[in-house]
Amino acid sequence: KLRAQVESFKVFTPQDLKTIFNKASYAEYERQGHEHFKWLPFLLLYTGARPDEIAGLQLSQVCKDEQTGVHYFEITKAKNTASQRRIPLHKTIVQSSFLDYVERMRNTPNQNGQLFPALVKGKNGYCKNVSRRFNEDYLPSLGITDGRKKLYSMRHTFITRMSELNAGTAMLMALVGHYEQSALDLSSPDFKNYQGAKSIQALKETIDLLDFQLPMTF
Repeated sequence: KLRAQVESFKVFTPQDLKTIFNKASYAEYERQGHEHFKWLPFLLLYTGARPDEIAGLQLSQVCKDEQTGVHYFEITKAKNTASQRRIPLHKTIVQSSFLDYVERMRNTPNQNGQLFPALVKGKNGYCKNVSRRFNEDYLPSLGITDGRKKLYSMRHTFITRMSELNAGTAMLMALVGHYEQSALDLSSPDFKNYQGAKSIQALKETIDLLDFQLPMTF
C-alpha cells in the first residue's frame, strides 16, 4: 500500500516549478479565490508537509522560538504521533510576506483562530477544495497534465530535493515525519525519539539548504 501511494505521485521538475510559480499566472490563480490558494502550494513546497497539516493550522501553531528567533510550524494534529513535529520556516518563507499575513490574521476580529479561516473542515480535512482547484484547474491550465503531479507532489518534491542535497535521514524524517518506515530500523538508538532529539536551530540549518531558485514575488 505504501509503495502504491508513493508511486501515485510524481515530483515536479524545476521547469514545472518555474511554470507553477510564474508571477503572472500565479497572481491570476490567487485573484480568483481566497489567500489560502496562494499560500498553500508555496508553504507545502518549502516545508514538505502534508497538505492538510498546513491547511488546518491554527494561528497559535505559527510559533517563534525566543532563544534562537526561529519561526516554525507546530504540527500537533498529524497523521500519527510520529508525524507530530516542529517545521522551521524556510528562509524563503521568512523573506516573503507570509509572516505579515499571519500578523494580519491575528489582528483580524471575528475570525476563528485558523491560519486560513475561509477553509472549512470536511470529511477528509481542510484541503479538499484547494487540492481540487490546484490539481484540476490550475495545473492543466499551465500544460501540466500528468495525473501523478498534484498538490501532494510538493511533499515528494521537497523530500526528493532534500535527499539529493544529502540531508541526513534522521534530520529529514524529523522535518517531514517518517515517510517510509519499512526502509528504516526505527528501534535503533539513532532513530529513537528522533523528533525530540533535534534542536530547532539544527532543523532550521538543514531546511535552509534547500534552494529551488524561484523568483518569489509575494
